[in-house]
Amino acid sequence: MKKLLLVVIALVSFVTCTYAASGVIKIGSLWPMTGPGAAWGLPFHNVIEWQADQINAAGGINVAGKYYQIEIIKEDSKYSPAVARKAAEKLIYQDGVKFILGPLGGGPLNAITPLLNQNKVINVVVVNAANAIGPDKPYGFRAFMGTGEIYVAFVEYFVESHGVKTIQLVDWDVESARAAANDFLYSCKALGITCPKPMLYPRDTKDFYPVMTKAIDKKPDMIIVGGAPALQALS
Repeated sequence: MKKLLLVVIALVSFVTCTYAASGVIKIGSLWPMTGPGAAWGLPFHNVIEWQADQINAAGGINVAGKYYQIEIIKEDSKYSPAVARKAAEKLIYQDGVKFILGPLGGGPLNAITPLLNQNKVINVVVVNAANAIGPDKPYGFRAFMGTGEIYVAFVEYFVESHGVKTIQLVDWDVESARAAANDFLYSCKALGITCPKPMLYPRDTKDFYPVMTKAIDKKPDMIIVGGAPALQALS
């Protein structure tokens, strides 16, 4: 999360003179705060608000000798593409933001990308799939490494250090996770190990005993479990 804030502050510092004549920088915080994904979205939003309070209390962001205060405007994407787009429209057209942190998930990101491009809104996302950034998202930045980089290093470590030969991926059935599953299979193939077809569970899953039982029955050396519903249920 600190990396996310560092990226944002760097970008704000770079373009502040253009967008903040009032002395206040408005930043949209667009995360799933209810529903699927809230287990991830709420911590991101909370730490963003906390860090903004710390910066403001210290006098704000100093750019070319002028200090700017940060105003965080919260919107709940509910991990829904349609809701995310409506929230982004409100942030851009009503609140006048030029920076949006979030959303979480490939579906919500793709839903708001046309708005970001049309209005030249700087966007920092937490979407690990490779297509989270690219030529079609010229104002987008990713705060973390993509799953293409993460899985290669992750799988290689367990293969070399623990002798793992088979890995079962269990993740939720959303666009970004499907893209990440492809990155996972590519990593397994590149490292010469067997990885069964990833198991993708419905996003509204609450009971994980059937899901995990099926994964265990495949007798892999290792199981990777992803997705916010699993985080909430298994924690």
